[in-house]
Amino acid sequence: MVYFPNTGDKRYLFATRKTIRGAVPRNRSRRVLKEAVRLNQDTIPLGYDYGFIATVVPEKGERPLIEKYLKKMVTQIT
Repeated sequence: MVYFPNTGDKRYLFATRKTIRGAVPRNRSRRVLKEAVRLNQDTIPLGYDYGFIATVVPEKGERPLIEKYLKKMVTQIT
């Protein structure tokens, strides 16, 4: 995750690494990231642009683990 201050609301960028081969795994990685952010939007502070970069394809059932890491990263911002 990368973040930069801005003067407005929070904005998001979701990307994947080129090392993830195939469209289906890349799209699945982005979908899982988007869902984790959507479910935890209230904990993410305003005033930043956020960039989330998927480096690996998450296995099924790993979304709670991704949400845990997301919350941990957000607490380091504030």
